[in-house]
Amino acid sequence: MDSPLYEKIANQIEFQVHEGIFLPGAKIPSVRKSSKRMEVSVATVLQAYSLLEDRGIIKARPQKGYFVLETQRQTPENTQIEPASNDGSMQTRLQQLLQTSQDEQIIQFGAPVPNSQFLPIRQLQRSVGRLMRLEPEICTAYEFTCLARSTCVAKLRLGC
Repeated sequence: MDSPLYEKIANQIEFQVHEGIFLPGAKIPSVRKSSKRMEVSVATVLQAYSLLEDRGIIKARPQKGYFVLETQRQTPENTQIEPASNDGSMQTRLQQLLQTSQDEQIIQFGAPVPNSQFLPIRQLQRSVGRLMRLEPEICTAYEFTCLARSTCVAKLRLGC
């Protein structure tokens, strides 16, 4: 007998947590967003999230969403990163790239941030405040953008 749909969804999210796609402390997609993305009812996603809470994978924070618990991903000491092989599928290579990007032993140079003394703080505060009033969903969403995906794909094609 097949397992219920909510259990399949919970297993899929649990797999993503263990693979490092959702890091400890990270917010997972909202119930409504997951419902739309997976084309299932909100009640089904709620059941899946409840099951994940029971398993100790995620924790609900009222008015904030669901977050991955801190104790989920343990990285072994002296982790060796193997170069991607050229015979793997695109999905496998993308997954390797995403896993490698989560390794704490690798220094990330992809998003340098200048010292705040070099930034026009007042203007930024006004701009962000205005944007928060006009389009708050833009300021609170953090998604893997198409630009980042295209960059990953391009790097994979080059064998990086």
